[in-house]
Amino acid sequence: MNVRMKKRGRSSFELRSLVIPLLALIAFTILFFLAGKYFFPEFFSTGFFVYSVQPPGEFKSSETITTCPYTITTSGEYNLTSDLSCGVGNGITIDADDVVLDCLGHKITGLDNNSGIYAYKQNNITVKNCVVEHFKRGIFFINVTDFNIESSTFANNTQRGINFYLGVKNGIILNSKAINNSYYGVRISKLCDNLTFDNITVIGPHSRGFWINNSANITIKNSDFIDNRKHIFIESHTKDVFIDDCEFNQGDYGIHFAGGQIEKIYVKNSQFHTTYEKGINVKKGLKNSCINNSLFQNSWINFKNSDNILIFNNTLNGSGITIDSSKNITLRNNTIQNAFLEAIKIESTDTQTQSINIVNNSIVNVYGTINEFGKGIYVKDANLTTITNNYFNNMSTAIYLDSSSDNQIKSNSITASRYGIYGINISSDVFENNEINAEKSCININGGISNNIKNNVLQNAFSCILLKTSIHDVINATNTTNCYYGALIHESEDVLVDRALFEDGVFGILLMNSTHVQITEATINNNDKNGVAFELKSFNNSLWYSNITNNQGHGVRLNFFTHHNTISNNTITNNAGYGIYMDFYATNNTIQYNDLSGNTQGTYYEGDFCTGNTFTGNTP
Repeated sequence: MNVRMKKRGRSSFELRSLVIPLLALIAFTILFFLAGKYFFPEFFSTGFFVYSVQPPGEFKSSETITTCPYTITTSGEYNLTSDLSCGVGNGITIDADDVVLDCLGHKITGLDNNSGIYAYKQNNITVKNCVVEHFKRGIFFINVTDFNIESSTFANNTQRGINFYLGVKNGIILNSKAINNSYYGVRISKLCDNLTFDNITVIGPHSRGFWINNSANITIKNSDFIDNRKHIFIESHTKDVFIDDCEFNQGDYGIHFAGGQIEKIYVKNSQFHTTYEKGINVKKGLKNSCINNSLFQNSWINFKNSDNILIFNNTLNGSGITIDSSKNITLRNNTIQNAFLEAIKIESTDTQTQSINIVNNSIVNVYGTINEFGKGIYVKDANLTTITNNYFNNMSTAIYLDSSSDNQIKSNSITASRYGIYGINISSDVFENNEINAEKSCININGGISNNIKNNVLQNAFSCILLKTSIHDVINATNTTNCYYGALIHESEDVLVDRALFEDGVFGILLMNSTHVQITEATINNNDKNGVAFELKSFNNSLWYSNITNNQGHGVRLNFFTHHNTISNNTITNNAGYGIYMDFYATNNTIQYNDLSGNTQGTYYEGDFCTGNTFTGNTP
């Protein structure tokens, strides 16, 4: 027995000596794989090791769909090997996560009802290489997340080609088409988010190519829109839409906004060709948005009831920009050419338009009609408009202001066939540092109040400055050259002309039926006729400390019932006529302390019915 026990003990020892290392090896192997998977996952997916356990979400089956209606209930890849003609109901319903549907270029055709491809509350879906037609909706996703639609066409459906509704998120639609669907090519509504459309073609006639409502983070890029009534229609409660490198052809509207509470819309690098109504049309409520680097060919831009918009680096040909009932709009570095009637129109049909900034734009060739002249910028009933550093060429009127106030018109270069700047019923506007060539008037103000014309260079017009029925306007340090009238002030009062230059024209300054006009420290010389003329019942005006020399007519002329004017402390010399010429009921004027030497015809002249005039302290 002892011997046996020894043998049994030796056997147990030998067994133990084998089992223990084996268990240790197994434990080590398990720990090695677990640790390796955690610390070096790349070795267990590719390379030396292959991690053979199938992770969640990978497809477990592949199946061919040969009939419809068909419902997918299991994750996997599904293919079509032939066209499908479907009866009543959805063509293919996806009722599982992690599905790839590859139609391999085949058609799914319906009976104008339900949806060609339908999914509700699914995740991780891919649809590709499908042609879906003659359903109510080509593809209809509700509350689907993480999906791709690739290289597919949705055509001839009775309502919508592509329809995303109620929380559809995180999708990419690539290289696909929506063609000739009765209502909409693509409709996105109700809290959809983070959708990208890349290289999409939407061909009408659709009522709306794209319709986006109450959704966010939508990107449309590298896409073409043809012959849709409204190519892209963006409705209320939508934000963060990015439209990049798209082309819009024909149709009524390129991009149309309606409904309010729309913000952060970005349009860039796109082309709009012959959209019959508008290239971009904002009916109501766009905020905090930008349009840049785009071409508008016969396609207008229209903003209404909008706030904080930047429009820059665009080219408009045969079209222009309208801003209505809006505020905080900036137009910068745009080129506008060959527009009809107005290149830029600013108005206030609903609420007051204000704080419009127009800077560094080029406006060339604006055409009008026999009855209405072409205008570069037309501002009506708008306040706080800034027009700065713009270039204007070849139009009837460069800047037309109507019933507007507190506007800043500065540092513009203007060549116009009629008016450089025309203002009617304007107040507290500033015209500063502009260079203007115009045929009729460089600056023409009718019914102005408290406007300031400062440091401008004006030339080659019939009247460089024309003020009619103006009150408290100021002409300050402005140079006029080669104009028939340097300044024509008609039926105006309390106008100040200060340190201005009027030279090489026909008449320097002409006052007609005006009162309380003060001319001080002006330089008026080398004009073909009179330096300064007070005509037609002008009274209580004053001319002080000015140089009036070398004019071919009289230095100063008072005529036709002018009275109670004061000519004092001026240098009125070397004029071809008289220094002071008075005729036809020029009465009760005061001429004092002037240098009247060197005038060819004499110091002064008093003609018929001139009474009560006084001369004091003049030389000689």
